[in-house]
Amino acid sequence: VSKERMATTTEKLASFRARLQTEAETLVLEVFPQKILDLDKMIFDEKYSFSRLPEILPSGDLNTPVPEPVKFRSRNKNASHFLTRRERSATEKKIRTRWL
Repeated sequence: VSKERMATTTEKLASFRARLQTEAETLVLEVFPQKILDLDKMIFDEKYSFSRLPEILPSGDLNTPVPEPVKFRSRNKNASHFLTRRERSATEKKIRTRWL
């Protein structure tokens, strides 16, 4: 690699680093604090108050169906975290009797 090409690459890298640092400082020192102030102002705005919940939420039951819980079965009979309580207890007893 020639020295000229190396010098231009170094200059480009230095330029990129300076631009990135300037953008990061702007974000941290100006943009983020302004966003925090905006969000803080919005939190205490009457438009987002908890007192408005009855007005915002629908009245009555939504008739949302609730699915039955899914039962998982393990292929490994010793994997107790996939078994029901009764199956886990029986499996643990079998394991204990094997070791005794």
